[in-house]
Amino acid sequence: MEYMVGGDLKSLLGMYGYFDENMAVFYTAEVTLALQYLHNHGIVHRDLKPDNMLLSHQGHVKLTDFGLSRISVHRGNNIISTKTCYNCKPYKLSGKITCED
Repeated sequence: MEYMVGGDLKSLLGMYGYFDENMAVFYTAEVTLALQYLHNHGIVHRDLKPDNMLLSHQGHVKLTDFGLSRISVHRGNNIISTKTCYNCKPYKLSGKITCED
């Protein structure tokens, strides 16, 4: 992952003290899109907090710290198992996932 010059969302919030409505909506939308991507690939982050949301120089959010994430294996509409993924990079998912139970 590239260096994220914007720091994390927690630090930004600490610096401003609060986010105005437009900033809050923007960051909420960014995180929602990231979570949608993960969930579409069967990944549950499980450690979502402002410390784990890094900001690019353009202000876009990237989620980090997937140490507690889980991969769900679906069959139809049922989740048949979940596995902890210790080194799971969402952009490398291609159908073959190596994880530990």
